[in-house]
Amino acid sequence: MDLIRYPASAGRRIILSILWLTLSGLAASVASVAQRDTATAVLPVLPLDSVIGKVVARNPELKMWNLRAQGRSAAAQGAQAWMAPELGLGGSQLPYQGGMDMSPGDPAMMVSFRQMIPGFGKRAAQQRYLTSLSKKEWAEGKWMRAKLIADAKSQYYRMVTTTKKQAALREAEGVMAYMLVVAEVRFKLRRVDMATVFEARARLAEFKNKRTTEETMKRQAVAALALLMATPDETGFTADTTIRLQGYATSPGVLDLESRGDLVGVDWEIKSMEFNLETMRRQGRPDFGIQFEHMEMFDMGRRFSAMAMMTLPLAPWSSGMVRADIGAMQKAIASMRADKESRLLMAGRMASDMILMLQSESDQYRNFNEDVTPAYRKSLDAAM
Repeated sequence: MDLIRYPASAGRRIILSILWLTLSGLAASVASVAQRDTATAVLPVLPLDSVIGKVVARNPELKMWNLRAQGRSAAAQGAQAWMAPELGLGGSQLPYQGGMDMSPGDPAMMVSFRQMIPGFGKRAAQQRYLTSLSKKEWAEGKWMRAKLIADAKSQYYRMVTTTKKQAALREAEGVMAYMLVVAEVRFKLRRVDMATVFEARARLAEFKNKRTTEETMKRQAVAALALLMATPDETGFTADTTIRLQGYATSPGVLDLESRGDLVGVDWEIKSMEFNLETMRRQGRPDFGIQFEHMEMFDMGRRFSAMAMMTLPLAPWSSGMVRADIGAMQKAIASMRADKESRLLMAGRMASDMILMLQSESDQYRNFNEDVTPAYRKSLDAAM
């Protein structure tokens, strides 16, 4: 109604100036947004599957666990080997030949051979123990692989969310720039006060700060993914923003916690201790050995000596250590079983909490898509 006081020509000039300022502000904001989008589109898109493949193939921590497991397997393959034989060569009463009051045939050359034979079942028990250690390393390596993949997925989705937040902030920044132009024109027409203009400028600067924060978080995610892929210099890539989330929310009752890599590793550690206990018990069984000696007497022909040997590990002065080790290992096995139960309870509680959180996030995501976002869009359209 206040425009009635202005002449018709002045009113047309005011309306044209408003339209010109509005269009120029929108064009500038759209141009800056398009320029930033073009700069972002130059980077190649790296899919999530490619990221996971590089993490599994290149990560040095995962290589360490694989090499440790291979080393245990190699040690288990040699568990059936016997102790090395002993071969001796020497002389008897040499070089005192003829120098003392001895019979003519005493000096001689001697050759000896000795071989210890392990007790029955000892080597097999040792092989079972070393094989279980190898499987324990494989299980822990599998758990480490799952952790690295989960970390890679978290950082990748962080890139996706920050990229989408940046797009939304750029759109909001363009709208805010338009509102600032309108506020400045209305201030010239004395429709709003100076505080409204300053508030619009502050909101515009706030959007820019938020966009800077999201850009920093995106760069941090890119750097974290590059380290996980063991390529710290490879930062020139972006995430696939068209990726769709899967329905991870499920019921706690269908989770198979026993198949978790860390709990499988605990199972194999308990089995390794049981196999080691069996090996200790077999240490109480005797070992056997043979020894053969051959002598070349200089004046009395040839002589030989053959012996069979057996160890006595159950002697009172040597069996105490074995019994003490067996008792200590039994206590350690009971401790590991209690530790597994504690880990299982903790894993179940954490899984239940995560499932509830996923269900809550899924419900919020659905509500925002179906109700909140459309309502805000309609409100913005009505305000425009």
